[in-house]
Amino acid sequence: MHMKNTKKKTLTGLLICIFLIAALFLGGKLLFYHVSDAENIWYFSGDTAQRIENIQMLPEHALDDYDSLMVVAHPDDETIWGGEHLLKGKYVVVCITNGNNRTRRKEFAAVMKQTDSIGLMLSFPDKTHGKRNNWESCREEIQQSIDTIVAQKDWATIATHNSKGEYGHIHHQMTSAITTAAAKKADLTDHLYYFGTYVKAKNMEKQKNQQYLTNPLTGDELEAKLCLTKFYASQHKVMEHLGHMLPYENWILYIQVDRT
Repeated sequence: MHMKNTKKKTLTGLLICIFLIAALFLGGKLLFYHVSDAENIWYFSGDTAQRIENIQMLPEHALDDYDSLMVVAHPDDETIWGGEHLLKGKYVVVCITNGNNRTRRKEFAAVMKQTDSIGLMLSFPDKTHGKRNNWESCREEIQQSIDTIVAQKDWATIATHNSKGEYGHIHHQMTSAITTAAAKKADLTDHLYYFGTYVKAKNMEKQKNQQYLTNPLTGDELEAKLCLTKFYASQHKVMEHLGHMLPYENWILYIQVDRT
């Protein structure tokens, strides 16, 4: 079995090298592939046309065994809101920001490796000059990139942030809107899920919020998810702040969302 896995990894590495060379000859702007720390992790930069061309050039075999898609705004969102799903499913995880942040890249790659997921990391801005970027200058480019990825195959599941951005994060809200629009274009809203409703720590005991806090992870499941959070050493304060929500991954199907 070990020899079989080794041969598979060698073949995957060879095909990825061919992909990289092809991207270079075709004028693509693929940033790099981080072979040493993780497999199946791609980082994209460049202008819209080049980025989309490179996304479309992803080897078909790379997605064959992966039937689910998750789109998040930042590295760590996939773990906080869907870590248990990653551990049990076969996900391609698209991270919109931080492709140019070495620390966040490394942390994201470690989670992808641990969960046997494919990571597609884009390099759209998170913060600019210390302030949260409003994506005004790149919103259309992000939409086109996500449209391209969603259209890659008939995903069994597409998961993303909810419309409220969980706790109100503007990037989460925009990612939700962008992914929803892409799912509509691809006629895949029947497969679209949103991360569960956020409840503040101080409001966990209120009766009205109990409907959002059902089906907590079991002891073993939560322990495995907590192990994923440890890969995000740079985000330990975020993990502490949102730690009360880690046991809950009550995703909401698109057709069940109240839009009144």
